[in-house]
Amino acid sequence: ALLMLSMLSGGTLSWLDMTGILEVVVAVIPVFLYGLWRVLTAMKYHRAKPLVAYPPIGVVVPVYNGASTIEETLLSLIRAYYPNRKDIIVVDDGSTDGTREIIQKYPVTLIAHRFNQGKRAAIELGILETQARSLPFVVTVDADTTIESQALTKLIAYFDDWYVGAVCGNIRVKNHSGALTGIVSAEYWWSINFVRTGQSGINSVLIAAGCFSAFRNAALAYTDVWQHTNVAEDMDLSTYTLQGGWKNKFALDAVAHTKSPSTLRKLFKQRVRWFRGNLQLQHNRTRLFSLRGTFMESVLNLLFNQLGVFAELYSLFVAVALSNLYLGIGVWLAANFLGIWSQCLVAEYFEHFNGKLRFVLMLPIYNILFMKTAFVYAFLTAWKRQW
Repeated sequence: ALLMLSMLSGGTLSWLDMTGILEVVVAVIPVFLYGLWRVLTAMKYHRAKPLVAYPPIGVVVPVYNGASTIEETLLSLIRAYYPNRKDIIVVDDGSTDGTREIIQKYPVTLIAHRFNQGKRAAIELGILETQARSLPFVVTVDADTTIESQALTKLIAYFDDWYVGAVCGNIRVKNHSGALTGIVSAEYWWSINFVRTGQSGINSVLIAAGCFSAFRNAALAYTDVWQHTNVAEDMDLSTYTLQGGWKNKFALDAVAHTKSPSTLRKLFKQRVRWFRGNLQLQHNRTRLFSLRGTFMESVLNLLFNQLGVFAELYSLFVAVALSNLYLGIGVWLAANFLGIWSQCLVAEYFEHFNGKLRFVLMLPIYNILFMKTAFVYAFLTAWKRQW
């Protein structure tokens, strides 16, 4: 496009000579290669077929002071269709707002902590309970998340392959009417779910979201996941199934709806925690490089979580170093805008976005200003606290 513009201009734009074009290409090509990589791996994605017979499952719901949301969550779980035993286990982590009284109204198993011990401890207790009941699979659901009627059957269908250790559901934002939550809804569709679609194509979904994912208890029985203190416990669960030699998949058709933070402050705090958890995982390099399976799968899994950040940093550095400052930054911004929008077109092929188009158009600005700031803050915090 730059070459055509130079030709049409009759050479009047002196900075658009062949040297300048080459500099621009060298600067932005890593960003586009990363986007192309995401697209090509996503093309390998396949949906699971329904099972002939479904195994019994346990559904674990950790909750702390969730009186405003837990009832809706329990109703969606009770009403969800599943053609076999479905044990719903709610772990109340020391709630003080009447959550326990609401839970007791429904036909579920209630396990209560006397004092708040954290989400990790609540999930661990719930999973251990499913293992004590000899349930082969466990589904984790957050207390502010609701699932669609067929979500459980579609999620468990991916375990037809014995080597699948974890399956992440398709998470959508249910409170997407505001401007901020509308952008977050588009982000879930483009950045989170589309990335997992590609990761699933190479059997290496790195993060099976705690708000709606399923795990094979046999895959968790041979890990020391509970001995680690990553601030994002779902990252520990997911990477340890991969480390144990299991496949991690993404169920695009198993849909759950979660509540996103509605204020910038709460959203920033959430994303910093996510980034810090990812940084803690990357800091422990032995876990990233000891993922079993083929060497290529381990490398591809690592690329998904490293290449995006380094490609952008490299492109910005080269663009500024080889060109003038303003042109370099402009080219880098253009690469980000076009890269994200082109990926959105491919994401639409896999899943239709029901939100407003303006939220999709705003994704590059949100990604550059908000997400990059949250990442830098998380990095500095992790470095200061020694990860």
